[in-house]
Amino acid sequence: MFENAMDDSTLKQYLADDPPTVVPLAVRPHFEALNNKEKKYAHYISRASLAGTRINLRQVSPESEAIYDFVLELHKAGNGMLVLLVSSRLSTSNSRTLFGSCHFHGRVASLAQL
Repeated sequence: MFENAMDDSTLKQYLADDPPTVVPLAVRPHFEALNNKEKKYAHYISRASLAGTRINLRQVSPESEAIYDFVLELHKAGNGMLVLLVSSRLSTSNSRTLFGSCHFHGRVASLAQL
């Protein structure tokens, strides 16, 4: 139903890169250059950032936290290999339909259909 709403060139603007872009982050040399006090600060600021994730999500939109939970459940269901989970269970043609039709009402969408 929704797939025909846009032509392919317009739709491509809203889809993720295929294949996805991967940018490695080389932090080790920078972290090792810090003194002990700075390392401790970096550790606690990263923990605070992680602890505040859900607060930020709730401030963005009402459905953000449920989408975050959905992504975490997908990650867990695929043992950290989301790409393999999706590619093994979905074809390119129906993946947009499946993920486009998921509704987030304060709960994680059911993974039973995967």
